[in-house]
Amino acid sequence: MKLLSLSLAIAIFVSSPVNAAIQCGPTHQVMALLEKIGEKVIWQGIAGSHLVILTEHPVKKTWTFVGTSPEALSCIVAHGSDSEKVVPTPIPMLERMS
Repeated sequence: MKLLSLSLAIAIFVSSPVNAAIQCGPTHQVMALLEKIGEKVIWQGIAGSHLVILTEHPVKKTWTFVGTSPEALSCIVAHGSDSEKVVPTPIPMLERMS
């Protein structure tokens, strides 16, 4: 399963227009790169035993998804532009359930 997850992450990464100097590396190096280009962490969550991080540049509106392993190895999974905040809308079915 780990190999499948890593393969999927690599496939997504290779097909994404990422312009970063590194693709995978020690977490502190990957996060330093994102800080250098002005992106800040705006969200993080746990996926299995991995930490998933979303960063965003507050002015340029670029964004990056980073996957981090328990061994502190991080990979840039996707990178893009034109990020925007979305106002959540209620899901009608969930409103009826509460």
